[in-house]
Amino acid sequence: MNSFQEIPGITLTMARYPLAEYVAKKVKDRESATLGMLALITADIYDGKFLRRFNADTPTRRVADGVVDQISIFRMGYAVYRQHPEVQLPLKLMAMRALAVGAINLAHYLKTGEVTKGGKCQKVSNLAIAACIVSAARDSESQVRQVSWIAAGVSATTGLASLKGFGKQHDGKIRQL
Repeated sequence: MNSFQEIPGITLTMARYPLAEYVAKKVKDRESATLGMLALITADIYDGKFLRRFNADTPTRRVADGVVDQISIFRMGYAVYRQHPEVQLPLKLMAMRALAVGAINLAHYLKTGEVTKGGKCQKVSNLAIAACIVSAARDSESQVRQVSWIAAGVSATTGLASLKGFGKQHDGKIRQL
């Protein structure tokens, strides 16, 4: 597949980012972010499925998917921090997990040429972070603090799965976690 053929898939994946900005604005305005998060999660799940259905998914698009996911999480996490600075430490732990997993996946890609497809652990972590973001739109500091620490714990625990199969070749040129 040439670089011109990569454009539709990468464009579809990058089109998710405005949803992260929408959610961040909802959190900033202390409005419900639930529908925005549901839209973002749905778009994240179905862009790859759609592209695979039409045999248009590529390793480059998969890397772009991970980058868009992490940038979106950082952006929404920053909005949570701005509204609730008391949850700075759990947000930093979630950000450190994202950076560590990204670095591990990049190192695996550079070593083997294989992209990594997050599995159940990544999905659980993303849902825990989503719960943290949704709770931040509420005025209950204790709820935001509790959900943030739970999300940080889930995120840290599930991050260990990113070491599975690191540096080893996999069938299909995809390391699936």
